[in-house]
Amino acid sequence: MNGDALLLFLQADRWRIASVAGDDIHLADVPLAGGSPLETIPQVAEALKQLDQSPLACLGLPSSMIFAAQVDCDMLPRKKRRTAMLFRLEEQLPLDVERLTADFLPAKGGKALGLAVETSCVKEILDQLEAQGVTVTSVCSSSLLAASSLPIDSLRNCDYLIVAWPAHADVLRMSDGQPVAWYSTAPDAQELDQCLCVDMVTNPPPGDQPAISVIGTFDAGVIAAIRQHASVTVLQDQPDATEHAAARSAQAIARGRRSGWVDFRQGALATPSGWTHLAKPAKRAVALAALLLVVLTVGFGVRTARYEALAAELIQKQQDAYHALYPLQEAPVNIKVRLLSDLRRLSGTVGADSNVPDQPSALETLRSAVASLPAAVRLRIVQMRIAPNGLLIEGQSRSHSDAETITQAISRAGFAMDPPHTERLPKEGVAFILTGKAAKKAQAAMTGEVKP
Repeated sequence: MNGDALLLFLQADRWRIASVAGDDIHLADVPLAGGSPLETIPQVAEALKQLDQSPLACLGLPSSMIFAAQVDCDMLPRKKRRTAMLFRLEEQLPLDVERLTADFLPAKGGKALGLAVETSCVKEILDQLEAQGVTVTSVCSSSLLAASSLPIDSLRNCDYLIVAWPAHADVLRMSDGQPVAWYSTAPDAQELDQCLCVDMVTNPPPGDQPAISVIGTFDAGVIAAIRQHASVTVLQDQPDATEHAAARSAQAIARGRRSGWVDFRQGALATPSGWTHLAKPAKRAVALAALLLVVLTVGFGVRTARYEALAAELIQKQQDAYHALYPLQEAPVNIKVRLLSDLRRLSGTVGADSNVPDQPSALETLRSAVASLPAAVRLRIVQMRIAPNGLLIEGQSRSHSDAETITQAISRAGFAMDPPHTERLPKEGVAFILTGKAAKKAQAAMTGEVKP
C-alpha cells in the first residue's frame, strides 16, 4: 500500500511501522537484532519497500530516550531567552547542554516543560535511515504524538492524560490543553497511584476530583485504582489504540499541520538541506566544468601558437621580399605601408598613375564625327572644335530641317548631341551650331578599352 503518512516507532524490543492511507492504518513489526535499533534499520528499509511506502517518515521516540523537566521561566533575560532556558534545563538533567537537542512547551504558571534527547544517539539513527533511503521529516515523542491526536476539548477538560504502552505508561499533567509535567512509570496500579498522588500533593489540581483521560488498554485493576482519586474517562480502550492515535498525528504532520507539541528535528538534528542529495552530482559537474575549461585553455593555447608561427613566417617572407628590393636598407615595421608609399611616389614620377583615366584621341573623335555626316545633305563646315570628351561644329545648310538631320546623324555615331542652334542667313540658307559629348561606348572605342 502506498500511504500518505508513515510513522516509525522505536520501542524497547522492536521497530513498529505505521502506514496511514486515508482512514486505514497498517502496522508492521521488525524485531530488534540483539537489542540494537541500528543493526535492524536495513530490515526496516526492506519492510518499507515491501509495503510500497513512500520513504518520507516521522520518527517516534520512546519515553526512555527523552529527558523531561520543568524549567522556571522567572527572571529570564529578554535576549537569548532560549539559551538561558537550556542552561536551567541542564541543571536538572544528567548530561551537558552541548550534548542535548531540546525543545520547550510554552510556560504555564511560570514554568515551561523542557524536553531533550541525546543528540549523538538520535543522529546515528537518522544517519542510518538516510543511508537506507528513508527521509525523516520530523522527530517526535511517540506519547506526545498519541496525546495530541485527541480533540482540543478533550485535552482541555482533563487534568491528567495517561498514555498506555505495552511496557510502560506516560502520565501527562495537563493545563489548558497542553502538557506541563511528564512522568513515565510502569503500567501497574501501584506505580500509577503513587505518581498521581505525588503530583496532586505537590501541585493540587483545581476541583475536588481531578479528571483523568486514558489512551490505550490497562488492566481492570489499574483503572479501579485510578478511580479512587479521580474521575476516569477511558478514551480508547482497545489493542493498538495508542499506535493508531500516534499515526493520526503523523498523518497531520505529513499534511503540513503541527502536531505532537515538540519536534527535535532542529539544531544538530535539523533536516539536511534540500540540496544535500545533489552534492555529489554538483561536485561532478564542477569537476567536469573545470576539466572543460582546462581543455579549452589548452586548445586555444595550441591554436594561438599555430597562428603566431604562421604570422612569424609571413612576416619573414615580407622582410625577405623587402631586402630583395632594398638590400642595403633595414626592413621597416610595416613593410606593406612602406611599399605602397614607394609605389605612389614612383607612379607620380613617371606620370603613370593607374587612377588617372586615359583620354580619348582627338583624331578618333574627328574621324567619327566627319564619318557620321550625312552624304545626301549639302552643308558647309565653317569651324569644328574637338574637346577631350566632346565637339562643337559651326556650319551652314540649306534649311533648319537639314541642320536637324545632321544632328541626328552625328548622334547615331555615338555622340550625345544637344538640340541644334540655327539662324537664317540674310541672303539664303541657315547657319547652325552643333554641340555634343562623346558617349561612354564611343569613348571606350576611342581609347581602346573593352567594356563588358
